[in-house]
Amino acid sequence: MIDYRNWSLFLGRRFNSLKVWYTLRSFGAVGCRSHLRKLISLAQIIEELVQSEEGVDLFIPRSFSLVVFRLVDPTGVIERENDLNQAFMRRVNKERGIMLTDEGWWEGLRENGGW
Repeated sequence: MIDYRNWSLFLGRRFNSLKVWYTLRSFGAVGCRSHLRKLISLAQIIEELVQSEEGVDLFIPRSFSLVVFRLVDPTGVIERENDLNQAFMRRVNKERGIMLTDEGWWEGLRENGGW
């Protein structure tokens, strides 16, 4: 079977800089900076909301527009926390207003002493 994934100009690894060039050409440096500033300010708002909410844990400090949080089960049982977070993620993604992604790589970090 032929793999056509990288046959397109925009999907090829060698043309990643072309995507950046096209974006800058289309929106300009000012437009790109404005968009990034908006995303970062929205992430700051989300970070503040997460920090002020009981039962929600900011997992790592915000980086640019990336906010990593989790819901915390009062009993501290990790399996219940995982189920709670997956149910929350499914509910939010079902509404399609916000997209959350599940990163299961951290499972066990808390059990093993974290970072």
